[in-house]
Amino acid sequence: MTVRFRMYRQGLGDCFLLSFDTGGGNRKHLLVDCGVLLGSSPEKMKMAVDDIAKTAGRLDWVVASHEHWDHISGFSQAKDRFEAMKIGEVWLAWTENPDDPQAKEIRADRALRVAGIRQAVAAARAAPSKFVQQTAERAESVLEFFGPAAAGGTSDAMDYIRGRVPKAQRRYLEPGDSFTLEDVPHVRVFVLGPPRNEKYLHKSRPSKKAAETYFRPSLSPHGCFLAGVGVRTGTPVDDGSFPFDEHWRVPRGSSSGDPNLDRFLASTYDDPHAKWRQIEDDWLGASGEVALQLDSDTNNTSLVLAIELAEGGGVILLPADAQVGNWLSWREVSFQVPSAKGGNRTVSANDLLARTVLYKVGHHGSHNATLRADGLEKMISDDLIAAIPVDSAMAKKKKWNMPLPRLYDRLVEKAHGRVLRIDEGLPSAETLRVADAGKSREFMTLARETDLYLEIELR
Repeated sequence: MTVRFRMYRQGLGDCFLLSFDTGGGNRKHLLVDCGVLLGSSPEKMKMAVDDIAKTAGRLDWVVASHEHWDHISGFSQAKDRFEAMKIGEVWLAWTENPDDPQAKEIRADRALRVAGIRQAVAAARAAPSKFVQQTAERAESVLEFFGPAAAGGTSDAMDYIRGRVPKAQRRYLEPGDSFTLEDVPHVRVFVLGPPRNEKYLHKSRPSKKAAETYFRPSLSPHGCFLAGVGVRTGTPVDDGSFPFDEHWRVPRGSSSGDPNLDRFLASTYDDPHAKWRQIEDDWLGASGEVALQLDSDTNNTSLVLAIELAEGGGVILLPADAQVGNWLSWREVSFQVPSAKGGNRTVSANDLLARTVLYKVGHHGSHNATLRADGLEKMISDDLIAAIPVDSAMAKKKKWNMPLPRLYDRLVEKAHGRVLRIDEGLPSAETLRVADAGKSREFMTLARETDLYLEIELR
């Protein structure tokens, strides 16, 4: 059995086509995400989808890993192309299930925060504080992951692919789920994330004392941002979000009930020449940090798949943009699955990591999307290949350090140079540091590069 892994070069974003050999020259096709960062050319995205249609004809399975534009924009930008394709099943994380109470809360909170950040960015443009303006610019760059508001953004793209098939053909996957693929029963899918535990869902950064990744953090938590959003939009907000108890709050334009205090406020706080006293817009300064946290929380809802190519054999690890909490939660996931030898076999996340032969590097090689001791260091297969969907020029333009140099160097070491990057193509023969020269030759024989994609045949 062979599987062809194709990584498209549409820009900074994820789009992969896995084609499984079913015999007789036939293949079944799994599309994993289809997106590119806002600001990139949508035409390149459409070219990629045209190639997917030409190569596959019919998509047997489609994965939409999480609600970020660089993963699902193609379902909106190339909707006409998808309309012309037949789709068998759509796989989504449990967090996208409209009938799941916990998922509803997550999506409602996400919608409130996105709306609030958009409000903050708009208000900050008129704010006198340069600090507020700068933090709002930072927030605006993060909003790009949620797509253009005028076009419905990521929610419309996700709604489209969810509704592309009847309800019976949608899978909302949970950690611990496992199943084989129709017509390729020797291939088994293991679902590692996203976790149900809120503690893991909101842990996006490595610990300060014992960093789990290749990066040490130095960020502080956001303040009372949602309270400011609530006041601006009239949205009910948890009372605990406000910086002052209700007894001490005086809404602008209303009386405090104390004539002396009202005269004091009118002559000092409301004086147009003393705007520096006013705190109504202080919440805007937190918009950048809140945007980053929203981005990370959304990444932690990533659907994480480990695809076993044969019982006890090689594994393709597809973590989307899973961050620290998602990865850590895998330690609590185990599987009891049928064995070809009879009975059941137990499979753990550690086992799947140890047998990983292709690692789709999380979040374009960013600082908090590949665990160190509980992640890459457990990928011990000599056949390991790393695939990074990164456009470093675009990342640099956005002031993002992708791929993180320390992580990238370790990937090169672990994979013996067999690292595929959409911005650099295939590694040269000189960079392949495989002890077995035969493996180096085999890699170059099985890998292929075009302007539109990179691919590798796994056997």
